[in-house]
Amino acid sequence: VLIGITGRLFDFPVLVIYYILRLSYLLIYCIFVYLTLRVLPTGKRLFGVIAIAPAAIIQSAAISADAFVFGVSFLFTGWMLHLLAEPSKTLSRRHLVITLVLILAVGTLKPNSIFLLLLLILLPFSLRLTKGQKWALVITALVSTAISAGWSLVASQYFLARDDAGKDPIAQFLFILKDPLGFLGVFFTSLKTGWYSLMMQSIGVTGYGYYTLPKAIYILYPVLLLLGI
Repeated sequence: VLIGITGRLFDFPVLVIYYILRLSYLLIYCIFVYLTLRVLPTGKRLFGVIAIAPAAIIQSAAISADAFVFGVSFLFTGWMLHLLAEPSKTLSRRHLVITLVLILAVGTLKPNSIFLLLLLILLPFSLRLTKGQKWALVITALVSTAISAGWSLVASQYFLARDDAGKDPIAQFLFILKDPLGFLGVFFTSLKTGWYSLMMQSIGVTGYGYYTLPKAIYILYPVLLLLGI
């Protein structure tokens, strides 16, 4: 829609349309951050520091799905914490509807986001859920998982069919299941040898690691995280 308005209706140059799109994605991310701050019962300062991480800002300002991935993930996590801190210890109809919508939204994100649904396990320990509410949560979680798994299957067939894919995610997953200790050995070896690079990437780098940010950011951001706790 935005491309149609800026490109076809107003005939803006491509470069202007490009930056308008990037700003729109960043705005969407900011809206999700604002909603998360509204529902978080505690830890707002720490979440604020995480939300302004260079990696989050860079990815959310790109023309990709990352603004939605980060935003929905933040909001779902914040909403779960909100429900766990609910004083009435009950789940109202309004809260149930919001929860079900967010569960389905998680299923439309990147596949690794589906593990956020494990937070639902905590709800029965904090809230007095009715039998109908439990069934609604379970069924919706299964539907969300099916959506994620189905899309992953379709996408994997496309990428695996490409000669230049270079990776076989199914083989990697089977390797983890077949030799978990071997996987842990590789994992910790990677951390040991590449911890500095991984740390920089977790804080933020531009593009696909083409350029690093000013060194001061890699010092100041961890300090801000500690201050936010």
